[in-house]
Amino acid sequence: MEALKITENDVKKTLRLRDIFLFEYKIAESILKKVFEEKCNDDVKIVLPKVKILNYFYSAGIYTIDIEPMVKHIIQLAKNNELDKCLQEGNYSIVNKIAHLQKNDNTTKYYFSFATKFCCFHNPEAYPIYDFYIKEVLKRVCYDKRILKKSKWINENRITGSEWNGNPPQGEGYEAFVKIYKDFRDTCFENPNISFKDMDRYIWGSRKIESMKDSIRKEYTEYKNIWNSICENELNRYMNNNKTK
Repeated sequence: MEALKITENDVKKTLRLRDIFLFEYKIAESILKKVFEEKCNDDVKIVLPKVKILNYFYSAGIYTIDIEPMVKHIIQLAKNNELDKCLQEGNYSIVNKIAHLQKNDNTTKYYFSFATKFCCFHNPEAYPIYDFYIKEVLKRVCYDKRILKKSKWINENRITGSEWNGNPPQGEGYEAFVKIYKDFRDTCFENPNISFKDMDRYIWGSRKIESMKDSIRKEYTEYKNIWNSICENELNRYMNNNKTK
């Protein structure tokens, strides 16, 4: 039995709902796009806002004490000519280089999710984001044997759904994750050309909206109609009625 596909209409509906009920995240995304317009990463005045704002808005998981070391780490990578060209070319190896933070006390932190988000905002067409939501989705996808059989990466590496915990396999890191993510796209999405960024928006948005449905229904009497049909007239009417709220 074939797995059901996520249609283009499903994606559009979710992104519209996201823009209404989670509008603050759309604003945060626009702020980050502006911050990341500067592609050079060898100046603290450029890198510090990127790291701090990304960490705050996208819950990237960097401890406050590690913000300054991460900024210095990124600047050093740029000055060593290991960063900006790799980001432009979509080189996967740079993700792991950013993620591995060597601190002054000789301890190492591994900020993998942050690194994928940092790279994504520099080159969204090349770098999909890895975080809690996509980890949980991919775990469930791998547990579904109908989809598991379709996953080239999983079959090639002889990993069963029950053995994979959602983390990139040790030693392969980001490249392995991207292979799984592309298999997930090809298997589960109707549009094989959907961008990594829209996939991330859909996955994150659908999970957040689902968790908010009960409270949204109580707060907005028109929510049920919007949720079921999502036509432009309803959206425009809803937004016009709530402009002053």
